[in-house]
Amino acid sequence: MNHHVMTKNELVNIISPFIHSSYSNFLSNLKNLTYNIQIEDIEWKIENSNSKKVLFYHLNNNQTSLDDFYLRLNKLSKTSDYGLLIINHVDNLQKSKLSTNSDIDNNIIVVEEKFFLQLQKIFLNVWYPLNLNSQNKRLVGITGTNGKTTSVFLCQQISLLANIKAAALGTLGVCEDGKNWTTISSGLTTPPLIELQKTLHHIFHVNNNQVCFMEVSSHAIATERIYGLEFDLVGFTNFTQDHLDFHKDMNEYFLTKCNLAKKYLKKEGVLIVARDQADLINKIEAQKIFYSEEKREQLLLARSLDFHLNQEIISSLPTFLKTDFNQSNLELALDINYYLNKLNILNKGISTTATQLNQLTQLKQLIPAAGRFVVCNFGGKTQIIDFAHSPDAIIKIAKTAKEIFPNKRMVILFGCGGDRDSSKRPLMGEACSQYADEIYVTSDNPRFEDPQKIINDILPGINKNIKHTVIIDREEATIEAYLNTTCDDVLLLLGKGHEEYLDIKGVKYNYSDFNTLKQAEVEEYLLTLSTSLSTDTRTIKANEVFVALDGENYRGIDFIEQALQKNASYIIFDEQKGSYNINSSKNDHKKFIKVNNTLTFLQKLAQKYAKKWLAQNPKRKIIGITGTNGKTTHKEMLFHLLNALAPGKVYATEKNFNNHIGVPKTLLKLNDSYDIAIIEMGTNHPGEIKLLAEISSPNAGIITNIGDGHLEFFGSRENVFLEKRALFDQVMLQTDDQGLFVLKASDPLLCKLSSPDTHSNGTHSNLIFYYEESEKSYTDHSAIKCKFDNVKSSLDIKIDADTTYTIKNSNLIGKHNFENLAATFLLARAIYPDADADSDSHHIKELLNACSTYAPKEHRSQWIIYKNTKHIFMDAYNANPSSMKSSIQGFCDHLENILNINYTTSFFILGDMNELGESAPALHKEIGAFLKVKGIKNIAFIGRYCDYYMEGFSGVAYALKSKDDFIKTHWPQILENFTYFFIKGSRSIKLESLLIL
Repeated sequence: MNHHVMTKNELVNIISPFIHSSYSNFLSNLKNLTYNIQIEDIEWKIENSNSKKVLFYHLNNNQTSLDDFYLRLNKLSKTSDYGLLIINHVDNLQKSKLSTNSDIDNNIIVVEEKFFLQLQKIFLNVWYPLNLNSQNKRLVGITGTNGKTTSVFLCQQISLLANIKAAALGTLGVCEDGKNWTTISSGLTTPPLIELQKTLHHIFHVNNNQVCFMEVSSHAIATERIYGLEFDLVGFTNFTQDHLDFHKDMNEYFLTKCNLAKKYLKKEGVLIVARDQADLINKIEAQKIFYSEEKREQLLLARSLDFHLNQEIISSLPTFLKTDFNQSNLELALDINYYLNKLNILNKGISTTATQLNQLTQLKQLIPAAGRFVVCNFGGKTQIIDFAHSPDAIIKIAKTAKEIFPNKRMVILFGCGGDRDSSKRPLMGEACSQYADEIYVTSDNPRFEDPQKIINDILPGINKNIKHTVIIDREEATIEAYLNTTCDDVLLLLGKGHEEYLDIKGVKYNYSDFNTLKQAEVEEYLLTLSTSLSTDTRTIKANEVFVALDGENYRGIDFIEQALQKNASYIIFDEQKGSYNINSSKNDHKKFIKVNNTLTFLQKLAQKYAKKWLAQNPKRKIIGITGTNGKTTHKEMLFHLLNALAPGKVYATEKNFNNHIGVPKTLLKLNDSYDIAIIEMGTNHPGEIKLLAEISSPNAGIITNIGDGHLEFFGSRENVFLEKRALFDQVMLQTDDQGLFVLKASDPLLCKLSSPDTHSNGTHSNLIFYYEESEKSYTDHSAIKCKFDNVKSSLDIKIDADTTYTIKNSNLIGKHNFENLAATFLLARAIYPDADADSDSHHIKELLNACSTYAPKEHRSQWIIYKNTKHIFMDAYNANPSSMKSSIQGFCDHLENILNINYTTSFFILGDMNELGESAPALHKEIGAFLKVKGIKNIAFIGRYCDYYMEGFSGVAYALKSKDDFIKTHWPQILENFTYFFIKGSRSIKLESLLIL
């Protein structure tokens, strides 16, 4: 950059001829400024401007553009955002809107539209001059519908092979070494004029390149982004349908392309057309770009040159150059370099005489441009990634792939961009149909259009006899396509190529076909070896895949180095959650897989794994369990029963891994040794059960009950029901209404699920309702009656008039726990129906025996003998009003009817019931009143709601907000004075710690 500083007087002299007559006062204001403006640079993007820059802002001639400008103007500050703002005049531009700030008024200049680019060029030539002719430096422009990027990159590489310092500029950015690209801020194939000239100045005068090969888009020609440039040579790759959203028709599109040579090619310049485009030569000639006969040699068809790219040479070329269209691009690139040399434009270049074939063998060193017919080999299977996004490009890519891989089945994945030419969409479907054996239709930058609408436009063009699948999410579609291909297939991923984003509703989301294939390869590996996944570097083993999940108080990426030190095979991480520099790692970059969200990755992987596991054996079961109370108890009971019937074949959720992380990790531990999986599903926010059910793909289930749990987030018991029923809905969806499901007939909300309108076919033969006879049944569905005997600690389950089972269990306390046992017994019996083959059935005996031996554990309705003399009923894992009442009643009944002990002589310790929202005070009062009615006298209330317990109890009791204070001041003496204890509270208060003195 020339560091010239423009003063106020220089600015006035430059700008004066271009001021729009209606705004001459602005120039006058500029002259009269009391301070001296000093401008040192030029800019076109507001976010890159500052007080020492002249900022050009172009207005479109519509109200939307004006309104946006006014909004931006109000936010600008003279001292920080620009030194001088130059805008073009458009209709309805209001002077008053330019006068919101007296400081800003003086340095806003309005110029005639026709002078806007000219004035930019004047400023650019001050700070970023090109002066190419005087320094024997050359500019080559390449246009065409397809192949611009590849041709430009080949031109540059060929020049570099001839020791000519050359740069490439285009869709991928700037490349100066023939390998690595640096993106440009606009992201456009051909940048806006200011950015373009700055870039060219850097290429030619800072880095001293001799030649620059640049892509020139039709948009850039039409909008004059290349204003004032002169090209020594122009290449024309081809011409097919595209961009009709911008150009009104194909003729206008073609004439625009021709203007690159007509308006911007030097008089002595040459226009070279790709060798397979003879018809295009005739179309161009009709435009009379070159008027005199002696100038006809300036319009040339790229030749096969002296050596005709014979088979010997072609065989030595890399795979991407074995394609017919890339050979055409190669010959165009060779010809451009040849003519640069022939016309003595450069002092040296690649000649094409037969005597120099040895030099041409260097062409085997050529590499493809990113995303242009890149042949991959993920998972030992063949994939081709290409930017093709027009019907003609798809045909060329598919035809070539078929020629290179004639014995492989072809699978094509593609989509169409939104807010672009919609007429080509069915044509792209037709193009794919010519070669594909299977097609995946998905998204490709839908922008502000509805992706489904775009796909609907594509589908009419696809041959209905070809298998085709629609998956809107491109990542999901790519992974699905990859997983469903084999080594006998070739998968073409078209439309994205080098792009590393998806443009959706104005937001560019990180996305890459390459990275997604890496992810798919790892998923395929994990779907086969699920135990090789880890989220914890403390326990990770060599060759396991590390998924860098975030926790409440840590970031997964902070543990990547630890995972690498322990020889993790792959690292799955989300770069948006923090910074991790892959390049700083000494490990193979192939180990790193970037995903948009590591948790979503884990969940989707688990979902696929669960479906695959189920599909391997139609007898397999994934049983989902949810409900307000008793989820873990049901899970433990069911595991105990089923494991007795099928030892070693049952896997169940460990500990409390029942959430959005625990459930996926549980599913991924399933393997061929298991036939049944029991998945506990917890929730405290709407939508969580639906998510867990979708991940798990259950074909059987239990909803234990609907109570007043988590009312803070659900608001009402009805909303709790709507949340829990998501499990039922998923099971029915998964099984076409034939899934096994057990429900309490005494729960009026759950009985709604027996209604025919909850089933798609109006019937359900595998729905099992049960109820205890002292309660009411709310369903018209056939329900199994149970009779609880508190004195005998037993339960009779009457299946029908001829079949009744009696379950005895001295380890259980309370009717509610026997009801839990009934539910699990009925589901286990339904899974193994031969249990009723006869009264001596092996299965029914094993099942009844398992029912009698089950014992609660882990502080859930668990009897604990403490210090040999203290009998403690510990139910400290969770608490809500319904579970609290059931547990208290069960404890009292057990002491009186089984142990013959007056329960009023026991000591009761109640902790908080959490997540009840605004209902918490009233519900704690309700439990206090319940204790009063029961005649219970020895009580301690602990936690933040202790006063509400006391208010409801209205008697003498201990009430302490701190558990630690209770332990220090009262607990030792209470423990000494009583023998039987009832302890229950929510998980957060951890009342089990009372036993650790």
